[in-house]
Amino acid sequence: GNNFLYVRHLASFTMAGMPITRIAKLNANASAGATSLTTDISTNWKSGDNIVFAQTNRSATPTNEKKALTANASGSSLSINALTSAKLGIAPIQCHIGNVTSNAKIIGTSTSATSYIVVGGTNGLWQGTTYFTADNVEFRYLGNEPNHSAAIIFGGTINTHTFTVTNCGFHDFGTNQRAIYMISNQYHFNIQNNVFYGGQISLDGVTGTYAGVLRKFSGNLMIGGIGPNFYGQYGTLYFDEFKNNILSSTGGYSITIYNITDGSKMSNNISYGNTGVGA
Repeated sequence: GNNFLYVRHLASFTMAGMPITRIAKLNANASAGATSLTTDISTNWKSGDNIVFAQTNRSATPTNEKKALTANASGSSLSINALTSAKLGIAPIQCHIGNVTSNAKIIGTSTSATSYIVVGGTNGLWQGTTYFTADNVEFRYLGNEPNHSAAIIFGGTINTHTFTVTNCGFHDFGTNQRAIYMISNQYHFNIQNNVFYGGQISLDGVTGTYAGVLRKFSGNLMIGGIGPNFYGQYGTLYFDEFKNNILSSTGGYSITIYNITDGSKMSNNISYGNTGVGA
């Protein structure tokens, strides 16, 4: 329905779950129907965790998929429900995989009965700093009706807002919904090391520079989703750091970046296995 979490101006919201390894890669090829996988690191993932897979085959219709572990990880070995499509796992093409499960959760009921989160308001009527911090949180069954079509909507117009989303898992959105939607532009944000399975990243408001405002989007794994997965609808996007992001099985990046003067802070962004333009 229309129930949601509203973090108003002057509010502070903090939520954290148990830290886990969020992103890994396959370290061996996996055939369609495979139930055993080899990873490049020891993950310590648990039975029942939901694991998402990028696409490594050339296809106009990439198969991104999510599978549950059927046993605890043993070193670099995983046991899963059978893969739908084959995945490459030998360098230079190694399928990225992500764990979207956490013991701290904000969830709706299903992909058709979703909820959503609004942070800081959706216009400039309210004044005062808002703080939103989520670390190792699972966001599931979020994204609602067209006016609130995102799991988390960041709004407001105060340049002291601080939005931090790190090491989180996002999955099972409502139909054609966004994972994160930033409406206005005067805020600090740090979005790092998250796994997004489906859902567009829409930073429409990040279109200006403001003294003392810091903006980082780095180390995120984005699989599946609608249209260009990472999208700036209204022009140039301004970042202080945009690096180490991985995008697969969607329409690619559609982004113009400005205000990065240190090249090392815009580096190692990877795009593969997409339906349209890579980047």
